[in-house]
Amino acid sequence: MAKAAPVKPTGDATDSKSPVTASKMKILASNGGVDLVEQDSSTWCESLKAWLIYLQNTNKLGTKLFILTYIIGNIIIFIFALQLWFMINDELDEEGRISGAGPFAKGFGWTLDFNCAMILVPVCRNLLSIIYDFSNSGYCLGKCLAPIVTFIPVDKNIAFHKFIAYIMAGCAAGHMFFHFINYILRPDQTISLFGIVPWYTGGLIVVCIFVIFSGGQRKVRRKQFEIFWYTHIFVFPLFFILLLIHGKGGWNPNFWKWFIVPAVMYAAERIVTIRRTRKPVTLLSVTSMKPNVFSLEIEKSGPFEMKTNGREPYFEGQYCFINCPHLSQFQWHPFTISSAPSDKTVTFHIRKSIPGSWTDELHDYLLSLGNSKSGRVTFSRNNGAQRVSGKIIGPDGLPLLKIDGPHSAPTQHISKYKNVMVIGAGIGVTPVASASKSVVFHKWRTAVGEVFPNNGYFYWVVTHRDVDSFRWLIRLIKDCQDEVSHQRSKAASVYQHKFEFHIFVTSAKNPKPVKLHIAKEDELSFWGARTEEGGIAKAKGPFDESTLYSALKCPVFGEVKQLGNVYVHNGRPNWRAEFARVKAYHPESTVGVAFCGNEYIAKDLKRQSAAFSNVEQNSLFRLHLENF
Repeated sequence: MAKAAPVKPTGDATDSKSPVTASKMKILASNGGVDLVEQDSSTWCESLKAWLIYLQNTNKLGTKLFILTYIIGNIIIFIFALQLWFMINDELDEEGRISGAGPFAKGFGWTLDFNCAMILVPVCRNLLSIIYDFSNSGYCLGKCLAPIVTFIPVDKNIAFHKFIAYIMAGCAAGHMFFHFINYILRPDQTISLFGIVPWYTGGLIVVCIFVIFSGGQRKVRRKQFEIFWYTHIFVFPLFFILLLIHGKGGWNPNFWKWFIVPAVMYAAERIVTIRRTRKPVTLLSVTSMKPNVFSLEIEKSGPFEMKTNGREPYFEGQYCFINCPHLSQFQWHPFTISSAPSDKTVTFHIRKSIPGSWTDELHDYLLSLGNSKSGRVTFSRNNGAQRVSGKIIGPDGLPLLKIDGPHSAPTQHISKYKNVMVIGAGIGVTPVASASKSVVFHKWRTAVGEVFPNNGYFYWVVTHRDVDSFRWLIRLIKDCQDEVSHQRSKAASVYQHKFEFHIFVTSAKNPKPVKLHIAKEDELSFWGARTEEGGIAKAKGPFDESTLYSALKCPVFGEVKQLGNVYVHNGRPNWRAEFARVKAYHPESTVGVAFCGNEYIAKDLKRQSAAFSNVEQNSLFRLHLENF
């Protein structure tokens, strides 16, 4: 494979040095789907057709239809309740009737009951994971589930959970407003018809909603995850109990009808979760890396047992909830698996938060169980008369770790595509690590001929101040480059695989060159452990970890530093140029785009996926998002 000419990270994508010419860029942009929506349409049908093509181009058609169906369902419930209560009110005698605001209060109340029940469904993670995983398999059931997953966005369950929460907030506000109006106009009739209990339970329900909504804000989740977790797991049972008794005489005659099926689903979910979290977790080692990262290495057993059909226990980019009973029985924190599915062990790379946080305490506790000056603690235990690797039970008699997972994530879709763009920003880079290892060390190494994915473009966006927190990833990138160089030295056919790793260093203000002098005994705590295959390849890439680290610490503005198949850019990515370049390499093909990171980059990726997709030309960018 010929070496690709580096593309400038900023500036116009139609630059003469870019592989995509100005004329070609014009064609790509005009065929992208956005113009199809913006063009003047002479008829309503043409406008609708253009919009549907746009949704299909952007991989949103199924999701939009599902959301539209859900909204229509809510409107039907509201109108039905409204008409029903107008009829009920008309049948009452004049002295017993409520005001015209009463039926509107009941309409919002019925819709609120429905959404309060449905909000449980998106958090049935194990059920959704089963559906999601089967839809990606080649089995008959998987083929049947694939159209359902296309329509129902099971990989966006948290986004749907939030969407329902916003509907709940609106319905709760409407329910309260019209009830107060009704009470002001007809106070005696309102109390006579509905009783006094709903006023007390309703007030407590509002308090519960306020607490849960406050704890669920993005800033709270990211800075104080414990607050988010506790407000949900302790308040929501009270919330549902209050809903059940929110009615005259202490019983809600409507909510239980909506609640019974989601409640059974959630109860089954909890049973499955409890069974899964009771599986023993064997911790093999802990590696502490300066300045604020540590990794857990776990045996492939318990929650990570091989499937009965021989399939690996997880896919690229999936995540787990981790609990340390010694610290807290109730705190479960989500972390993405950083190892590849075919690796011999499972790893998590965890960034410590502020001093005294759960991640900080976990780091200190696990390191206190061993003694190692290198920063790496390995564990062993007695198994009869033998000493075997790994530790399951801590000195306090409690399990060292419990794991709930793995759970589905968008990056696991990469095996469906011949060409992929895998993008990570900030702490969302872990799926990129898992995917790059899986593609380079396993899929390409063992494949004969074409493989899915056959071409991989990996992107990492990192702020300059955070580079030191990801030195473990620098070592992984070096290992991937070595493996690609080694494979190409053995077989010319490997050149058919296109491998690029682009690193964009942002906020690099007056960077200065660095010189590294790392003692051998400090190497592990500085770079972290190598991949299990890393460091043994016969052919090496044209750089080492120190060279790449220096390039990241001192990126040159306006230039792209190329190290083998790795490109270091100073500044934010020009996603339009990147999409244009990938499309020029792979015209008339589908490219899978997987992203994990902040919502601002996600919005830009949505725009570019739409702009460079065209169903008629069979050229699509399928975007799979996980933003936080």
